[in-house]
Amino acid sequence: MIMSLLKKCLFTAICIVSTTALIAADPGKDKEPFDFGGKMTDEELRQTGLDQLDPEQMAQLNSWMRGYLGQKEENMRVEMVQIVEKQRVERRKTKERFFGFFNREDKLKEIAAEEVVESIESRIPGVIYGWRGNTVFHLENGQVWRQGKTGGTYAKKFTDPEIIISKRGESYWLQIKGSKASVQVSRVR
Repeated sequence: MIMSLLKKCLFTAICIVSTTALIAADPGKDKEPFDFGGKMTDEELRQTGLDQLDPEQMAQLNSWMRGYLGQKEENMRVEMVQIVEKQRVERRKTKERFFGFFNREDKLKEIAAEEVVESIESRIPGVIYGWRGNTVFHLENGQVWRQGKTGGTYAKKFTDPEIIISKRGESYWLQIKGSKASVQVSRVR
């Protein structure tokens, strides 16, 4: 029982070391086929009991190990791609959270600048009747924007309008999608 458990532990350790070695190998070089006999000393083969395998059994084990390691390598590659994508999405969400806050430029500089946010899209839930002077826009994403220049008006009814807020120079502009209507805004929250 204990010997069986030790063999399983050793086999797992060998798999981990082999996987690490394969992944660390230069991808430009041809990988030599995995071979327990070529990787382990005679003593290690004897201690693990692998010395008792006939050549056909050893070939089957090596073949299985190559498939196993190839699958592990592919799984790790897929996992890394998913992690990198998740981090990219989180960075973008953080940047969008701070989009429009002039007084938070220092915070934006702390965030890795892979993807600059030039605009955001959201929706204004409910009915709005354009803007008059000092209108406050509560967006579906939780952001709050205020009309920038007082006095400008636009009178038209919009129901749950989709909007785009984009930066133009040093100003931010809210535009109703599907309309030419736009207004200068500043971020409140």
